[in-house]
Amino acid sequence: MRKIKIGFISPYEAMMPLIDELEVEQEDLQITRAVGNLEAGVALALEMERNGADVLISRGGTAKMIREAVSLPVVEIHISGYDLLRSIMLAEGHSNELKALIGFPNITMGAASIVSLLELRLEVVELSSAAEVEAVLKRLKERGVKQVLGDVVTIDAAAKLGLNGLLIQSGRETLLEAFEEARRLFVYAEKNQRQLRALEMLVDGWQKDVIVLAEDGELLFERLPSFRELPVSGAELMELRKQLVSSNKPLVKLYADSKTSFYVKGEVL
Repeated sequence: MRKIKIGFISPYEAMMPLIDELEVEQEDLQITRAVGNLEAGVALALEMERNGADVLISRGGTAKMIREAVSLPVVEIHISGYDLLRSIMLAEGHSNELKALIGFPNITMGAASIVSLLELRLEVVELSSAAEVEAVLKRLKERGVKQVLGDVVTIDAAAKLGLNGLLIQSGRETLLEAFEEARRLFVYAEKNQRQLRALEMLVDGWQKDVIVLAEDGELLFERLPSFRELPVSGAELMELRKQLVSSNKPLVKLYADSKTSFYVKGEVL
């Protein structure tokens, strides 16, 4: 079996040495890695998709944006309890300054439990949107907070306000879980691709002109061996789709002019 091509987009530079270290142990993976957060990460993901990646891996908001931009499976690196505990204890021993951890509920719920259990002097602030980061940091600074734990966006914003930032980093076990999830997604996607290729070969063998549309009109599949291009206009095709969806019954329509004639048979799958 060939190696699985992984495109790894890290939102921060410090993750790269750990990826290099772990890659040695992943003999079935071929990992291409790059550093890019949010929009920069999406641009890297699109390039990796064009270069033949099978699965993409990233973290947080960058992973969510990549998933919306590409057609490949995307693994999101989740921040584990180990990651939170490690980062919180590092911040706790760093100085006696007032500290705060800022993040979305997937981070703050676990962090609040750790802080309460260990009775630490660390404020946990929950965000509902990324647009709140700057305003929250300004309020914390006015109250005397000097050090902030958070993701890349939070740390970058804190630096601009003169606050010390500590990044919540993903550890070895978290990345190993991401690699394992990438393997599972690849096997599943590869199975679906084999089925799709078999169906495409079957349709090619029929030598029939076939178009499959989604309910909203998106083109899912097209084979037109008899024509150089779609023989009906986009508007006509959408009208046929509308008739099919509304009636939910098969239809047949004849098209005839001075050059050629053909009929369209439509049905709802």
